[in-house]
Amino acid sequence: MTIKKYPASKEFFTQLHAGVKHKIFLLLGEEEGEKDKAVKLILDRVFGDSPDRGLNTGRFILSEDKNARDEFTSAADFVMGGSMFSNIRVCVIRNINNVKFDESLKNTFSDMVSGIPDGTIIVMTSTDNQPPAFIEKDYPGAVHIVQFWKYF
Repeated sequence: MTIKKYPASKEFFTQLHAGVKHKIFLLLGEEEGEKDKAVKLILDRVFGDSPDRGLNTGRFILSEDKNARDEFTSAADFVMGGSMFSNIRVCVIRNINNVKFDESLKNTFSDMVSGIPDGTIIVMTSTDNQPPAFIEKDYPGAVHIVQFWKYF
């Protein structure tokens, strides 16, 4: 099996300083501190100093238990639900590697990708160094994947 190479965090930070150009991000790797900085920078670029930041940012943490499925579904509801008060929203889904993607959740993910409203951004994180296979296969180009390597 060949391992696909993704842009590294340094390149990603340079791109972010020029603005947010993608709607869906997947941040891979064990370097949680740098991924946290990237999420914060995305939020800063999207919202600036707007007071809407707290109200229009959904944060979902997928733990290693049966609740990961429910939490992922809640994140999908947040993404597709829209807002009456703002046209800008960011959904942060942490630890997507903890979800066991069956056909039902793959369909939910597909609905999120195909039905993402204008002004909505999805930021997913994973401690794995490779994305779920179905994301690579079914959504090339739709999900901007970035590799965060652990410092030695």
